[in-house]
Amino acid sequence: MGRDRLKIRRNHPFPLAGSPPVGYREVVTRATLRIDGMRCDRCARALSDSLGSLRGVRSAEVSARSGKAVVEYEPAEVDAARLIEQIIEEGYDAAAL
Repeated sequence: MGRDRLKIRRNHPFPLAGSPPVGYREVVTRATLRIDGMRCDRCARALSDSLGSLRGVRSAEVSARSGKAVVEYEPAEVDAARLIEQIIEEGYDAAAL
């Protein structure tokens, strides 16, 4: 993984049981977002941390070089519009790809 790409992993919802309860089906969605205005690795790290702090975000990979974020999230907890809103709150323009 290059210096301009950072990744945050969140704990699995069933860390001790080893497997989910019978009948449980985990739903995770992946969103690729374009980010305008991000210029450095420090910006990518801060944005990755910010996205990763949202409830329901499982992982956030942010690349300053490509100007993109790939976020895996639980749609029952957060949606793509909220991810974009978080990026805008951090001072960047964003859109779904």
